[in-house]
Amino acid sequence: MSTDGKDRKKPSPKSVKRVARWQKVLVAAAGVFVVVGLALSFMGPEPRPSQAPAGGATASTSSVTPSSLVAGGTTTGPGGAGGAEAPAEQEGGLTAYSPFFVKSGFSFLAGFCIAYALRSFVKLSIVALGLMLMVAFALVYFDIITVDWAKIDGHFQSLAAGLKDELESMHAFVTGSLPSASAAGVGLFTGARRK
Repeated sequence: MSTDGKDRKKPSPKSVKRVARWQKVLVAAAGVFVVVGLALSFMGPEPRPSQAPAGGATASTSSVTPSSLVAGGTTTGPGGAGGAEAPAEQEGGLTAYSPFFVKSGFSFLAGFCIAYALRSFVKLSIVALGLMLMVAFALVYFDIITVDWAKIDGHFQSLAAGLKDELESMHAFVTGSLPSASAAGVGLFTGARRK
């Protein structure tokens, strides 16, 4: 008799590499920020009611409205009463927060994705480099090949200098392209953390 489900060994939680719960929560919150910011951007300011003249006034008298040259000044309406008038182009309440939500959420998500991809790439590169070095050391040990370590050191130094320049230009590009450097920094930190 075979027991299908009992013979198989389930992987232990430590062997399965997943994103931690707190990282998932932060990524979901950043996604919500982007969605909220986009929703707020579509909510324009409320349309102002048209001020139609009352009592049968003609078009020539209603088209002229006195205004103040000082922002927020008082104007005298057609009835002669003075009052403060809000600027016509001012955005309403929550719409002003839209750029904050979109920039913060997008910057965090971009930073998280960059750090997560780099962490995975570095891990894979270290494994590949380790395997190549093991093969090279084995070939040297059995006198199959000889290695000129001075030449390798010279190549390594030039590679390190070139990599430093590339990283500086990438840093300048990322900080110039992302709208919120602080949110991107938190995203980079979150994506680089293991657990």
